[in-house]
Amino acid sequence: MNICKLKFIAIAFAGFLIGCDGDARPFTEAVEVRTLNLQSLEPVPPTNSQEQIFLNSGEGIQFGIRGLNGVDQTVVLSASNRAWSVSDGAVATINENGFLTALANGTVDVSVSVGGIGSSIYSLTVANATLSSVTDISGSASLERCIPGDYFATGTFSDNTVRNLSNVSWTLNNPSVGELFETTGSATKLNAFNVPDDSNTLQLTATVEGVEAFLKTIEVQNNLQTITIGPGTLPIEIDENDELNLTAVGTYIRANADNATATSQTVITANVQWSIASGTDNASVSNVRGSRGLLTGLDEGTAQVLVTCGNVAPRATINVDEAGTDSTTSTLSFQVNNVAVGSTLVLNRASTSTVIPLRVSTGSSYDIDDDITEGIDFVTSFIGTAVDNPPFRILGTGADRSIELLAAGQGTINATEIADGEPTVTLTITVE
Repeated sequence: MNICKLKFIAIAFAGFLIGCDGDARPFTEAVEVRTLNLQSLEPVPPTNSQEQIFLNSGEGIQFGIRGLNGVDQTVVLSASNRAWSVSDGAVATINENGFLTALANGTVDVSVSVGGIGSSIYSLTVANATLSSVTDISGSASLERCIPGDYFATGTFSDNTVRNLSNVSWTLNNPSVGELFETTGSATKLNAFNVPDDSNTLQLTATVEGVEAFLKTIEVQNNLQTITIGPGTLPIEIDENDELNLTAVGTYIRANADNATATSQTVITANVQWSIASGTDNASVSNVRGSRGLLTGLDEGTAQVLVTCGNVAPRATINVDEAGTDSTTSTLSFQVNNVAVGSTLVLNRASTSTVIPLRVSTGSSYDIDDDITEGIDFVTSFIGTAVDNPPFRILGTGADRSIELLAAGQGTINATEIADGEPTVTLTITVE
């Protein structure tokens, strides 16, 4: 029997084993380890966790996975569907997605295995105690307009331990100029969008029932210079009854390491205020978080879309064409990780596979029937510090394209139809 036949039998046998036991994880993880050149792993608690974690019985915590590759670069892996374990099942349990639940007083070690590589351990303590006082709201003491910040609360307990709190109610002193979102009992995000220059502070309060509340004053900076509305060049074209995800890119001025002024650009689409200044019968735009900037063509004519952040308030002309005209035939649309996306996208390395599919079609939203990925030229560029440490790259050729996530940062993908060099559409990706 020759070598080729032996290889074929080995591959077929591996496929047979996967099919029999229904678990492809050992095989896929082995490929993952080899592709990423993983050398070591460690379980990691949520960002901003205390250096030493204490939990009450019944409380839970989500772990992630971080590794090092062969050239000592940090790699973040998905925590889902992994071989997680704890040293003492009487103290805590952990599921296959890395969520630990505390059961009884004691110390427990958390570990995980991926593709035959065992991790280091992370130790935490289960110790029942009652909250004595809310002692701090951690997070930046200053914010740029329309660039949100993360905040979480800590408290001192009856055993003198300091712990992250999980039962907090969050309030903002003036909800008309700022917003709280992605708010849980343990953390919140704060977006300051219209704080006036003569009142450049917001007050964030963390309240736990039965305990005195804690208040943090946050200074709001005024370094936003301009906002560019996109995608593409103005005016923006859209057909009746079609939708288009608009974008807003803010240019901020700051002092650099040499104390000289420098500018940086940030995608702020989800954090500005969107409205139609004129032509409300012709177009509408969403100002609801999760769909902000989603433009809808209503009736043939012209409208003006207004973007507001602080005292910066640019407008863009919207031309709405009669349904059935060719305005959308010059438009391309992205699908990433099998989900149709607009012109901006945030990817979390802890919850997203390292390599995800990338597709493009004609039209104002991705349609598999109009897929032209094979005929697209992709060009990537990166913003700020990501230039020297790219957060992603495009793999494959022709119709077989994918995005590999590498590090935190921000960049863009320009997709151009090869046939005639146009149209070009831009996708801005933030990797967390």
